[in-house]
Amino acid sequence: MCIRDRIYRDHVIVCGLGKVGYRVVLELLRFGKDVVAIEVNEQGRFIEKVQALNVPIIIGDARRSENLRKAGVEYADSIVPATDDQLANLEIALDAREINPGIKVVIRMFDQELAAKIEKGFGIHTAFSSSALTAPIFAAAAMRLDVKHSFYIGDQLLNVSETVIQPDSQINGWDIARLERELDLSVLYYQSSEIHDIHPAPDLNLLPGDHILVLASIETLQHLNKLNGP
Repeated sequence: MCIRDRIYRDHVIVCGLGKVGYRVVLELLRFGKDVVAIEVNEQGRFIEKVQALNVPIIIGDARRSENLRKAGVEYADSIVPATDDQLANLEIALDAREINPGIKVVIRMFDQELAAKIEKGFGIHTAFSSSALTAPIFAAAAMRLDVKHSFYIGDQLLNVSETVIQPDSQINGWDIARLERELDLSVLYYQSSEIHDIHPAPDLNLLPGDHILVLASIETLQHLNKLNGP
C-alpha cells in the first residue's frame, strides 16, 4: 500500500487522533513502527502535530471500508480504533477483521462488561483507562506483545507479559539465569507439561512449548519477541 510514495506493509493503523490516539502514535513511532492514521475531523487538535511526524493521515470516517483500505488495512499488522465512541471502535474493528482476518486489533472501550464479551467472543484486545498508561499499553498490544499488566516505578514503565517458547526460538535451551542476565528481565512464573513454578530455579532450561511470565520494559519485550520467533 502506497501513501505519499512510500510502501506500507506490516504497519499499524490508528483510528482517531484525540489525546489517546495521538499518544499511541507517539509510542508506536518511539518503538520504530510504521503508522498510518485515520481522523474524521480535518481540523482536529493533533492533526498538525501528527503530520509533523511524517505520519500519513487519511481524513475520513474509519467506519467506512474505503477509508480502511486507503490506510492499507489489507497489509497492516495491527489496527487501534481509539476514538471516543466505543461502538464506532467496535464497528471499525469488525470491518478491519472482515477485510484482513489476521490483523491484530486493539480497541478502546469504556464499558468493561461489554469489553469482556468482545474479548471473549472476537479475541479482540481491549483497554479502558484514559490515563498516561493507556498509550503504552495500546502500543504494546499493537506490537503483538502479550502484555497482561503494566505499571510505573518512578518514570519506568514495566510490563508483565506471557511468552510461549517457539520450536525455532533462539532462546531454546537457555536457562532462566541466562535469559534474565542477557535480556535484563525477571521471570515471574514458569509452566511446562510437568512443572508449574513461581520464581523458577535459575538453572531450569527453556524448551519449546514452555510458558513464561516475565517482568520487563517494552524495549526488552520487543527484543525477547525477536529472539523467540519470526
